[in-house]
Amino acid sequence: MKLKRRKEIFQEIMTECMELSEKKGKDYSGDTDSLSNFKLNAESLGITKYQTWAIYFKKGIDAILNSVKSNPERPQVESEPLRERIKDGIIYLVLLLCLLIEDAEEKTVEPIDRFVNCTCAGQKGETEYKVGAFAKCLKCEKPIF
Repeated sequence: MKLKRRKEIFQEIMTECMELSEKKGKDYSGDTDSLSNFKLNAESLGITKYQTWAIYFKKGIDAILNSVKSNPERPQVESEPLRERIKDGIIYLVLLLCLLIEDAEEKTVEPIDRFVNCTCAGQKGETEYKVGAFAKCLKCEKPIF
């Protein structure tokens, strides 16, 4: 596949993911907290929101992997098109990033002694701030993972 065609596919699938995320997101979380489904189910099951996320994500990935295993030459999922499962996987990865960013933005930061690359700095040398398992850039305060 040529690079130009791959780029077209990326743009197309990302647009579809955004539309699907907005459509399904309201069904799962409403308009207030777009991540509430993970939090509420985590609370009711006695697990973390990250564990809830992992269960949802793994279910879709398992369907994709099973389709490859059962038909290695031409994978296909029986219940819905494989393309839809792929879009769900992409969306769930972005939702994980949202959970991580939400946690990082809500925590108090403490300086730690190491340096990182941040896109705002463009070079090494910005002080990193620890936020639990996360970090924030001193200059722009965006979470760094």
